[in-house]
Amino acid sequence: MNKKFALILVVFLLLLLIVLSGCKKIYVCYDGTTRDKERECPTVPHPQISEKEAKSAVDKWGYAYASAKADRFTQVSTYADKSNWKSDILFTTTKTEKVHALTIEIDGKTATITCLTGCEYVGLSPEKT
Repeated sequence: MNKKFALILVVFLLLLLIVLSGCKKIYVCYDGTTRDKERECPTVPHPQISEKEAKSAVDKWGYAYASAKADRFTQVSTYADKSNWKSDILFTTTKTEKVHALTIEIDGKTATITCLTGCEYVGLSPEKT
């Protein structure tokens, strides 16, 4: 009886070893792709400058334009967009109280400002700083 049990145990262990040796790990990356190794997954893009640095760059840029025209500047929101920051801002003309809304992009590495929408107020065409 012990020999049969030992033989069954050995066969079971061999089958288990064969099944397990055929298995391999597959990593599912954040973007839904699968890779054999975790380090092959793409990294999540994020800005290299902090939100505080991005807001500071927007403030400097916005106040410079507003003060040149004797107008008011308001930063409404700043949010991460892949590896850059975007900011929605308002310029209010003091003489007419007309509000101009702009969306700008702050480079996530250099903090360079690029106007995306509403750029007419600052005399720029979209996509130019």
